[in-house]
Order: sequence, then C-alpha cells, then structure tokens
Amino acid sequence: MKTKPTLEKITPSFGSSLLVKKHVQFLKENKAFWHFHPEIEIVYVNKGKGKRHIGNHISYFNNSQLVLIGSNLPHLGFTDRLTTNGSETLIQFKPDFLGAEFFKRNDCH
Repeated sequence: MKTKPTLEKITPSFGSSLLVKKHVQFLKENKAFWHFHPEIEIVYVNKGKGKRHIGNHISYFNNSQLVLIGSNLPHLGFTDRLTTNGSETLIQFKPDFLGAEFFKRNDCH
C-alpha cells in the first residue's frame, strides 16, 4: 500500500480500559481505512469472508477468524468485506491495561 496509515484515536467510555464494538450490518459502501493506533485490538469475524491486510501481510479468510493486532501495527478494517450474514466484534485496549508491571512478572517470560 502506497498511502501512509492514519492514526486512529480510540476513546473508550470514561473509567473503562477497553472499547468493545460489534458490527452486524453489511457495510457495502464502507471504504477501507488504512490506519493504526497504540491500542492492541482483538477482532472476531463470524461468518465473513474477504481479504485481510495487516502490516505488510495480505491474506484471505473464509467463514470465521480471530485476529490479535499489535500496538501501532497498520491494518484495514474487516467490516467492508463481510458477507450479509457476517458480524465483526472488536475489542481495543491499551498495552498496559493489566497494569504496568504485568509483563515483567516471572511467569510472563
């Protein structure tokens, strides 16, 4: 992709450390949005199919998928490629949502 990714600002509800969104409509007119954000993102696509573009990796998926997208990794959304029976659930959270010391624990090495 030749265009530069755009920084997307994620704003969870006040007092919440995660943002959860569910898309159940086929978004035929939704344009692909090449973007990144500091938040980690879990994407679950149920009964959808299409092309995923994450970082410099392009591949195809069919039926369902569960993807973990790292912090500041450019990617496209999946909702513009869903079949009419598909749905997409996103969970976005800060890398330190479990606490600043979580990944420094011995059992995380």
